[in-house]
Amino acid sequence: IAQNYSQIEEIAKEIVKAINGYVTVADWKRRKQVRTKIKNEVKRILMRKFKGLSYKEIKALSEVIVNQAAVLFEKGEVEEY
Repeated sequence: IAQNYSQIEEIAKEIVKAINGYVTVADWKRRKQVRTKIKNEVKRILMRKFKGLSYKEIKALSEVIVNQAAVLFEKGEVEEY
């Protein structure tokens, strides 16, 4: 999907930056409403970056990203950008 590592890194930083505010507001793993907002934000970023993907592909990719983010944030392994 992404053309190179720097593009992936740029997208990852943008996603982390976008969802960091939600993480400080509530434990987004447990609150469905906050998790939905995070998922929508991730989809928005992906749709902007990957215009050639279908909504179905964006939705599937956003699920993977949100689940991975939940694990990383829980472990405290995410840097702020």
